[in-house]
Amino acid sequence: MSGRERSAGGVVFRGGEVLLIRDTYGRWSFPKGHVEAGETDEKAAEREVLEETGITAHAVAPLADLSYPLPRLDDTIKDVKLFVMSFQSGRPRPLKNETMTARFMAFTDALDALGKRSYPGYDGLLRQARQIHERENTPRRA
Repeated sequence: MSGRERSAGGVVFRGGEVLLIRDTYGRWSFPKGHVEAGETDEKAAEREVLEETGITAHAVAPLADLSYPLPRLDDTIKDVKLFVMSFQSGRPRPLKNETMTARFMAFTDALDALGKRSYPGYDGLLRQARQIHERENTPRRA
């Protein structure tokens, strides 16, 4: 099989905390998943965060476009659109068979987790997400 797989997800902030999942490979990551037919990337990110973690969040700003090969599927490339997201409601809980853990962590703890057991560059994405989050949440002067 060859082709492309489209996904969306996000970095969810709740105050100074960040929502992370531990996937079935044991790596810390951001919640993300397939974009369904007729769905915008933003709505897919919001739906996937809710499905994977039980958290309702709102996409605030684009963060990154990632593309990488999927080792389990020959010649398939996964395209992921990540957003900076703001927490709305809910309590974290993992999605059976897809995530081992879902929890909010202090920013420095999340950065440490992503730096030790994650995917290449995810700690850098978290730093970028925090800058965007802070910029989006800074009151604008009239």
